[in-house]
This record gives sequence, C-alpha cells and structure tokens, in this order.
Amino acid sequence: MPIFRSTLLDKRFPRGEQVIDYGPVPDHPNEVFEVWSRGLCRKLVSDLGDNRVQFAYAYYDEDEQGRRKYRVTTALEDQSLEEFLKIAPSHKETNQVPSYVVILHEPDLILENGVPRSPLWYTARRPSDVDRGDYQERGPALGRGGETFLDRRWTAFPENPLSPTLLRTTDVRRSRANLVKMPLELTDVYILRDPRDLDKVKFTEPDLSPAGVVLLAKNLPEFRAAVQRAAEMRRLTHKQVALITSGDLQKEIAELRETLLEHGAVMVWTPDREISEQAGERLIAQISETLKQDTKPRDINDLLVRSIADLLRANPNDPDLKDLWQSGAWV
Repeated sequence: MPIFRSTLLDKRFPRGEQVIDYGPVPDHPNEVFEVWSRGLCRKLVSDLGDNRVQFAYAYYDEDEQGRRKYRVTTALEDQSLEEFLKIAPSHKETNQVPSYVVILHEPDLILENGVPRSPLWYTARRPSDVDRGDYQERGPALGRGGETFLDRRWTAFPENPLSPTLLRTTDVRRSRANLVKMPLELTDVYILRDPRDLDKVKFTEPDLSPAGVVLLAKNLPEFRAAVQRAAEMRRLTHKQVALITSGDLQKEIAELRETLLEHGAVMVWTPDREISEQAGERLIAQISETLKQDTKPRDINDLLVRSIADLLRANPNDPDLKDLWQSGAWV
C-alpha cells in the first residue's frame, strides 16, 4: 500500500475511505502522511458509476530510474494513462458515455521551478495540438514511453463540448452524491470582489441549487477566514464555487477547497498555478461576458472553461494568461 505526503496538512480534514491511515510525519511537524488502499480505490470506481457519472482511479509506480509510469483503472479495465486519454470511460453495462468523469488520483505533486504541479493533470489537460478539428501526428506519446499516436485526448483543453467533463476528487462517495442531482444549467451566479460580500449570498434550499459563486481575491489570511466562515454558516451549501485567487499558496487553497466541500458546496473550482492580480481581473471580466451568451453554462467548471478558452483565443501569446488552462474543478 503506497504512502504519500498529503497536501492537506491539517489532520482535521476528512479523507475518502481509500485513505486507511494518516498522521504526522515523524520529525516533520508541518507534514502529514496518508496510506492509500489501491484495492479500495478500484472497488469504489467500479461500484459507484452510473450513466451520468463515471469514475477513474489513477496511480503510478516508479521504475529503476525514478520515472513515473501512470495507469488508470475504470469500471471496465486497467490501462495506461495514454490509453485512458484516448477514449472516455463509459458505463460498464449500458456503454453510455457519461456527462462527467471524476478522477481520483494518488497525490503526485512535484516542484517545477519551485511551483507545485501534478504531472497527471498537466498531461491530461494541456492544450491539444489539434488545429481547426484536424488531428495532427505527435511525437512520443505525451513525452513518455516512446509510442506515437494521434493526439485525440478527450480531456484536452479546451474541452470538446460533446465530451464528458473531467473533474477531480479526494472522496468518490462525496463526489457521486454531489453530481447525481446536479442541475442541468447554472442559472444564478454571484460575482464578488470582496470576501466580506459573502454575507450577502442567500441561503439555498436543501436540494442542489443551480447557483454559483465566483470570488476574486488575494490569497490572504483574512480572505481564507471569510470563506471558511461563510462555509461554516452554510451560505455556500448546495452551491458551486470558483475561487480566483492571486498568490501561490497551494496548501492553503487545497484546505480551503476541502472545507467548502465538507460544508456542502457541490463543486469548487480553484487555480492549480499562481494567478496574477491582473490575470484574475481579466478572467472575472470575461466571466461576466460569458454569462451574457445565449448558451447557459452547465456548471461552474463549464463557466470557467469557456471563459478561459475565449480569453486565451483572444490573447494567445499573453504570458500573464498562459497557465490558466491548468486549473480545474473538484467535487
């Protein structure tokens, strides 16, 4: 059973049932370890999917040179990451392609120029080389293994609107409960620039609400305290939340994300890389424009994906915006 150092350093955060043990790392008081059961992970993704939501479990082993070899287990099979990225998993009995594919993946963060990055998520989401719908031959498959194949990743950014939405989770049962009743459209969105304005967000009924909250703020202690307070007061229960935060505090954002989900938020979008204040301002302005379009976003992730795609299409060489595509939603 593999052991990982967790992003969620505070032990109070609930873990999915695949984490069978966790605790402080000896001689490292600011670190927490987690022990994962791969058998439980495989059982969860096999048992809990349906026609609307399918699950996948991603894991890796290292060869003698320390290179990671990723594999993905779905309800149907265990396969290489490259094979998983070619075809979205379907229901094992009906063969129906789902609306959502939720991936539970073992902690895999590495430091790249001092910035944490998940190679798995980066590989799945980096923009495709597809140009105007014509697939082009790539070199070695996603930089690993030496294979060659057509770049037809259903996960690539921007998403094909006919493909399932790829989301992440740390708790499969929680994500299923959130998604099975997800509304078909996001119809009511609060856009806030001051975390104190969370006090103006209306409470929602016990069913899953089509309401979203987009919050632009610096990642400061007072911001995190205000979001946590709103979560504990249940103002964000049943809502979908996007935190557009400047400042690279990856651990704090992960903990804040899990706090929101623990207190009833059904989907939380967060940046995976540091976002500058200027990029955040431009993104939230684009979100306002996206909401004016005739086609309503399906969920908060769809709203952010469409807004980022439009922003990058209009500014393809802007270094301030280039990493926005690496972000995503958790359930």
